[in-house]
Amino acid sequence: MKARVYDSCEDYYFISEVLAIINIGYYEKYLVMDSKADNRLKLIDFLDKKVKTDSYGANVNIIDYFLPDNWISRKVKKKEDCNRLLDTADRDRYIFSFRGYEYFSDNLNIISDLILGKEVFSRDISFFNNLKSADIEGWSYLRSQNDIDDLMKRFHGFHDSVLVDASYTSGSYVDNDNAMYCMDTIRSMHMKFDSQWSDSIELVFSGVLDSRLKPAEDNYTSNLFDASIILKDEIIYFFTAYVKEVDENFNGTWIKSLEVRWRYV
Repeated sequence: MKARVYDSCEDYYFISEVLAIINIGYYEKYLVMDSKADNRLKLIDFLDKKVKTDSYGANVNIIDYFLPDNWISRKVKKKEDCNRLLDTADRDRYIFSFRGYEYFSDNLNIISDLILGKEVFSRDISFFNNLKSADIEGWSYLRSQNDIDDLMKRFHGFHDSVLVDASYTSGSYVDNDNAMYCMDTIRSMHMKFDSQWSDSIELVFSGVLDSRLKPAEDNYTSNLFDASIILKDEIIYFFTAYVKEVDENFNGTWIKSLEVRWRYV
């Protein structure tokens, strides 16, 4: 499971694999690793509790909900059955639920240290020596301006290209018992582009936040002259024309997502 994380103390965003989701009271905290802070581990509140509104925002935006096979889930109903996390007079904490890698359930001292404000780094934890990347083999990911520039160079800035097909998967469904599952746990957009200057490519936008599909009108052609890809606060924007800056009123096809990967087809 990958996520876009906002650290309100540092006032910036970063991308991380979710290592665990724990509840020690007043909803969940996410155990993540901040690559912008020397791979320091952090416990981040899922809910943005600093902003007082009718509904809380989220500090954690899930890119994908695909869980590793070695994740575990534990939940207790009574406080006396909880794992005692801290054994200090004024800072007792109890874990009411745990979902994540079993290593961190077996080594609760890591969680305790983070709650007490101690710095914990991945380099000091053996678990990370064998942690496999969540990236899918055979795909290139757009995580920096250099990644974007490389795609634009290889695909000639989308000049003389056309959108062949597009499809969206939400993750919501109704099962055979007519029970509805209405959480959009996938939110993925797939697009294929052909070009006169390059082999065809496919793009997958994960964690889609917003999108607009604008077909060509009857008196226009649909070939692209250029396109724009903008990375801002760990959000990727794709526009089927040149734009100087993010424009969510763009009169064309555009997508706002948390992750983009691409490959030749």
